[in-house]
Amino acid sequence: MLLFAQTICPVLRSSDLFFRYGGEEFVVLLCGVDAGQAQSILERCCKEVESRSFPQVGRVTISIGFACLELGSHPVDMLSNADKALYFAKNHGRNQVSSYVELLKNGLLEEIETRQGDVEFWS
Repeated sequence: MLLFAQTICPVLRSSDLFFRYGGEEFVVLLCGVDAGQAQSILERCCKEVESRSFPQVGRVTISIGFACLELGSHPVDMLSNADKALYFAKNHGRNQVSSYVELLKNGLLEEIETRQGDVEFWS
C-alpha cells in the first residue's frame, strides 16, 4: 500500500486529500476542480499506477469512480455515487475513470435516493 500511495501522491496537489477507504479502495478529495479537471487528474493516476512495477505482483491497474461534491449534497451520498461509478468501471473494462454524472447522463446508471440531515466529522 505504501508504494501505491507513493505512486498516486505525486500526481495530486498539496491541497488534495488521499485516504484509504477499505481493503483496496481509496478516496481522493480534489479541491477546487471541475469534473473535467478531476477526470484528467484521475486518468493520470491510472497511467502512473499502470506504468509502475510493484514487488511481488508486477504490473497492476486501477479503476476509478468519481462524483463531484455539490453545495447542499450529503457527503455519504457523494461517496455512494463515486462507489457506483467505481463498480461500473470495474464491471465494464477496468483500468478506467468513470464519472457518476456522465454515467447518469448516458443512462448507464440510475440515480440513487439522496439523504437529508447533517454529518459530523471528528479526529
